[in-house]
Amino acid sequence: MRYEKDITPPSASFFFERLTPEKMRDADKGRSLSLYHVRETAQGLVCGEGYEEMYGLEKPVGRMYLADREIYCYEPDSGSLFEVTAKRRYTGAGAPPTAAVRHFRENGTGGVYWLFSDTVKYGESGQFSGSGNYGGVAAVLHRERMFFVKGRTLYYTRPFSSEGPENPSRDPHGFGKIDFSTENGDFVGIASFRNRLYLFLERGILRVRADGEALNFSAETLPYACGKIVAGSVADCGDRLAFITDRGLYSFDGNTYRFAGSGDTEEMDLSAIHASSYLGKYFAFVKRAGGNALYLYDFERNYGRFLFASPMTDAVAGANAFFVSYPSVCRLTEKGALPKGGTECSLRLTLQKPMMRLEWVRIVGKGEFTVRIGTREKRVKAGEKFFVGMRPSPQTEITVRSGSPDFAVPAIDVLWRQTDDDRYH
Repeated sequence: MRYEKDITPPSASFFFERLTPEKMRDADKGRSLSLYHVRETAQGLVCGEGYEEMYGLEKPVGRMYLADREIYCYEPDSGSLFEVTAKRRYTGAGAPPTAAVRHFRENGTGGVYWLFSDTVKYGESGQFSGSGNYGGVAAVLHRERMFFVKGRTLYYTRPFSSEGPENPSRDPHGFGKIDFSTENGDFVGIASFRNRLYLFLERGILRVRADGEALNFSAETLPYACGKIVAGSVADCGDRLAFITDRGLYSFDGNTYRFAGSGDTEEMDLSAIHASSYLGKYFAFVKRAGGNALYLYDFERNYGRFLFASPMTDAVAGANAFFVSYPSVCRLTEKGALPKGGTECSLRLTLQKPMMRLEWVRIVGKGEFTVRIGTREKRVKAGEKFFVGMRPSPQTEITVRSGSPDFAVPAIDVLWRQTDDDRYH
């Protein structure tokens, strides 16, 4: 005798989501977004900035510096500083400087204070002059003086004047100093912000008032619990200071700290960061496992991204953003373009829907894309569904790549399915 039994398939519910860039970054819903040579505009995610070659270089260079509007590069083979815009070389620099501060006299002339790890030199018209047995790791111009830090000591010059740098301070070598007693490590950075000096220690921040000719100092230790601050990562971004620690990227407005995230900084070599600011954004030259890159964080839109140009040895920013790609000094341009070397525009989206199956993904935009989900990869056109049918997973990672400068992704559509079986497993 034959027995038959009807088997009812488990009922299913479907959930459709259109993920705009803002929704892709919704951490409260377990989402994160990483961008590689991609930026966000009113049109969605598009190709990152291009660049133009501005100045030629005669020799390979390492570090790059911006003193006011003048660009300098350090030539490691000769130990010289090359003033790129004036095509003038300063010999005898030795090691690469740690910082540069532009000096102006009352008559409009002037040069550059160059801070080294063990001394300070003054450069003007292709010549170095003056030095002191001080040195430091970071310097800043504040109230017409140069301030710089080393160890747990703050150094300063007299106010800039028509007398020049020959005798710029109260001691025979031209510098004054203040020693600090602190248990928060050595100084790793300095910034002039809202009429105060901010001194960054390895694990703390001091706010210093240094006003007037008499330099009546007062200092306060600020509350701090953000981790170990990375040397070279401090930047003044207009209405906030930004810095990287071993926990991630932070901003500070003088009163409140804000954690910007750690997903991007986990990809960086924290021993090699050179930060500045570009149009109010955090801008840094960084090293990654995949090679050197530029990193920008937009505090208004709350997202960071990597930009690529290969090969690249350093970068600085002010009114414009420059980087070295030998044999040229290049400037970032707004027009999207892919750098040489086969770099693609790509994004990595991480989603969390632990009790749902990902049915399909669809890229909203134009052009063709390579989409990878888990171990599956497929070339798709914009608007085409990539059927996945993945089983429930605590986390789903979607990677979208394109080798076209016309890369444009306003949104990504996803369809989730949940069955009765999924609910109970």
